[in-house]
Amino acid sequence: MPHCEAIITNIEMLLGEEAIKTLSPTDTWLLLHAAYLHDIGMIIQCNRIEDNWESKEFQDYLHEAENSTDEALAENAKSIFASFFITDEWPKPRIITNPKAAYHGMAVVHKRKNYITNNKGLKIRYDISKIYLKKDIFCLEGYYDGLSTYIHELCHMFGGDASVSFSQALTYAIELLMENHALVLEEKAKWGEIFRYTSEEK
Repeated sequence: MPHCEAIITNIEMLLGEEAIKTLSPTDTWLLLHAAYLHDIGMIIQCNRIEDNWESKEFQDYLHEAENSTDEALAENAKSIFASFFITDEWPKPRIITNPKAAYHGMAVVHKRKNYITNNKGLKIRYDISKIYLKKDIFCLEGYYDGLSTYIHELCHMFGGDASVSFSQALTYAIELLMENHALVLEEKAKWGEIFRYTSEEK
């Protein structure tokens, strides 16, 4: 169950090693049960899945997700951060379609068996399989918001939000973005052309 294991990893990152040591057996049991059973209410009958699959609303959703124009963020990040974020797969951002979602972006992380060190001497502790960004980022003026949120989520390769390693990684990432400002502006112009065209179509 990779999804549940990713949740447990995120809990570890959020709590930190010292807080985990203070958990009682009951606390640990409750956290594990919450992680493994949190989606149990999503179990539905097969015939309902088949009916919804054929509906126009669901097919429209699949079409939108499949044809989203968000590859630019991953490609731009790769051109600037290839030796900073050491990864074989640069995740194409997926869309958070819920407008009421409290988070602007999120990453699915998996703890590495063996740490590796990047060109700044920082240890990469996690692999990232998916990154989600809010739908309203993908608009004509959304490039800076999208790129900064995408980079923020990639920095979770180094640790959770409250960790020193994450803070260090984010500082280096900002520095690299500033050093490559000209390239960022070029990519922003390309982004603008993509979304100017799509907005005119609407």
